[in-house]
Amino acid sequence: MGSITTTDLTIKTMEEFLKDFTLQIAFIIICFAIIIIATFLDLNCGIKKAKKRGEFVSSYKMRRTLEKLRLYLSATLIAVMIDIAQMFFVYIHNQQTKGAIWWMLPIATGIVSLFIVFLEGKSIKEKADKKEQKEAQEGFEMILRIAKALSSDDIAKLIDNIKNLKGNNT
Repeated sequence: MGSITTTDLTIKTMEEFLKDFTLQIAFIIICFAIIIIATFLDLNCGIKKAKKRGEFVSSYKMRRTLEKLRLYLSATLIAVMIDIAQMFFVYIHNQQTKGAIWWMLPIATGIVSLFIVFLEGKSIKEKADKKEQKEAQEGFEMILRIAKALSSDDIAKLIDNIKNLKGNNT
């Protein structure tokens, strides 16, 4: 009636084990959620900037984002496996010793997540910078083509017209 089976011990031990790792599991889940949010934020910013410029948004670019997300989640999963091994050994150490208790932190997962979020933030910023640089370069090239097409007399007339426009506005 009051006997304890090995199944009861295993369930109790698993419950205690999971209770000891609740914060670590929550931290890992939050890291995955942050990576997914950062990736889709980058996608959203890219789509908005493309629409603002009147560019076509293709499904190929969206597939690239999904491939990037798959790569990010795979790298994070590898970090989670490293952390599981590390936390398991720290857990065993803490159970077997009466000395100092070591913290069980998913360090690799946190570092990989920070790196990925940094990359996505940089990607969002670079998209704006590259587009603006490209537009400025195209504008400069157009001015050079116009200048080459005009003779020196035409350029002088153009400069005079611009000066007159500025003089009339002030």
